[in-house]
Amino acid sequence: MKESSFISKTIAKVKDSKKTTKIDRTIEKDSRKKIVFFSWSIVILLFLCSIGSIFISVSGIVDKNKINGNEIKPNKVDLLNYPAIENYLNPFVDKYMNVTADIEQNKKRQEELSLYLIQSDTDNSKLFELGQVQGERILNKKNVYSIEQMKNTIQVQYVIDYKNVTFSEKEIVKKVKVANKEELKKEKVTVRKEEPKTAILSIQITEKGGVYAVNGAPYFTNIYSLKGEIKQKGTNENKDEYTGAKKEKIEAFMTEFFTKYTTSNLEDLTYIMKNPESVNNVFLLESVDSILIFKDNDKFRVDAVVSFVDVSGVTTKQGFLIGLSEKNGHFYVEYLKHK
Repeated sequence: MKESSFISKTIAKVKDSKKTTKIDRTIEKDSRKKIVFFSWSIVILLFLCSIGSIFISVSGIVDKNKINGNEIKPNKVDLLNYPAIENYLNPFVDKYMNVTADIEQNKKRQEELSLYLIQSDTDNSKLFELGQVQGERILNKKNVYSIEQMKNTIQVQYVIDYKNVTFSEKEIVKKVKVANKEELKKEKVTVRKEEPKTAILSIQITEKGGVYAVNGAPYFTNIYSLKGEIKQKGTNENKDEYTGAKKEKIEAFMTEFFTKYTTSNLEDLTYIMKNPESVNNVFLLESVDSILIFKDNDKFRVDAVVSFVDVSGVTTKQGFLIGLSEKNGHFYVEYLKHK
């Protein structure tokens, strides 16, 4: 009985042990599932956060590029091919400006000019049509005056020298011989009158893929000046001119320097210049016209205007900005700039 009881207890313990192992395995499996699920949840959450931050950044950039509801486009540098534009338009200007009284030639002119026009839904075939021409228009010369990138087009302006030619009839009296007698006879002759003109011819063109087309008929305006009153920002502003004890010594050195600048070779100038240059065999020194000296800490800056003369006697004035340092009582040119 005792043995059977012992065996029964042993079998019961084994069964309990199997149940415990099965439960542990089930718990371990569930734990792994939870870990995997939690890990993927974190990954997905991080991914969504990244997408959200990118969207917010892009939205912020877009908002910054909008002012008063108008979107600001990034600056675009338009590089104009000036030689190509001029080569394209030169024949067009020649054809446009030259007009004769010959009807057939003017029809040919109209056809050739129309080939330059941009393609559109509008009928521009009569844009270059001429009325009853009584005279001539002759182009003498042309020069490109301005090329400007506009909003949607390129504006090209030429200065054109041309002449308007008109013809009129005039009655004159001529002496003619009739039966060995001189008689006065009235006769009508054609008188040619030329009137020179100078104006600006403006042409609007469009570029696409390196080729061009004319947007419409050119127009004439009076010549405007390109000359402006622009004040150069000087390097000597807000600085007082040096008038100290070394002023006369610096002025004497500048005369000596420019004499050597016109007579010495580069090797000789290395003793007084950091970056030697020379106009030897090109000019001779005529005069040092003006010298302004300014103190830069322990160095000096000299603003000079100098006159040179060549073998033919032609005087050339040049401006210089020169930096000087002093070593052992001798001046040394640290830099020389042309103004």
